[in-house]
Amino acid sequence: FNAAFSIYFIMPLALVAVGYPVGMYAIHHWLVIPVARVAACEWVLRFSLVAAFVGMSSIPFTAMYQAYQLITELSFWGVASTLLTFSAALALLHVDGDRLMTYSAMMSCIPVTINAILIFRARRHFPACRIQGRYFWNGAKLRRLLSYSFWEFFGCLGDMVRSQGTAFLINRSFGPAMNASYTVANQVSGHTTSLSAALLGA
Repeated sequence: FNAAFSIYFIMPLALVAVGYPVGMYAIHHWLVIPVARVAACEWVLRFSLVAAFVGMSSIPFTAMYQAYQLITELSFWGVASTLLTFSAALALLHVDGDRLMTYSAMMSCIPVTINAILIFRARRHFPACRIQGRYFWNGAKLRRLLSYSFWEFFGCLGDMVRSQGTAFLINRSFGPAMNASYTVANQVSGHTTSLSAALLGA
């Protein structure tokens, strides 16, 4: 657990350190965004990075639920996350003001809150979820984990380039309106898949 947590704490820090300036540069120089919406897009980036950091940092904790075979609890929170996401999307119909910022804030708060609950419960119930310095930087365990996680990272990177690369090309070719439609369709598809996976896990 400690070796995994050291990896999944440093990697998100690196993601935020690199992703924030690169994301800001992309917003101002690469993407086609109306000038009036640039500030909102900057906030979307910030919300996304916070959610990504918490989500990645929580992976060793959520893995403990699987190690102890508490799949039902994980499935419950997976279903809750999906239902909350759909509820937040419906709530947008009754929101005044900047819906993009409201949507991104809600879509970030839901996973952050669920992951925070899972981390809190894991630290209370699993003795292995204790930070211990002698295991935190265990070289042998880190090498074994990194050799495995490299291939996982490689696969996820390919998937990210496919999905985000498509969104980037749509933005450059057709503008933000078509980009928004593509993103909403992907969100619905992704959350439907998450719901079915959570129900299957249960």
